[in-house]
Amino acid sequence: MAIASAIVAVAGTLVGLDQAMQPYTGVLVLLTATIAVIAGGIGSLTGAFLVSIALSVLQNVSLVFMPGRWSIAVTFGSSSSSS
Repeated sequence: MAIASAIVAVAGTLVGLDQAMQPYTGVLVLLTATIAVIAGGIGSLTGAFLVSIALSVLQNVSLVFMPGRWSIAVTFGSSSSSS
């Protein structure tokens, strides 16, 4: 647990240095992860992994067809229609 906490502390510090820290900094990542866990099946690590890969590919492929600010809407819209 100490090793994991140290690794997360380093990553959190680097994110804070890279981006401006705001109250909603990690909300998009948290929402996407929650959708992946629910759509992949709660308790199924393989399902959550596969859904998260599919969502990330969908989000990045949507950048070819529309502006970047709409890629998040595509991600959440596709996950709500498939549930």
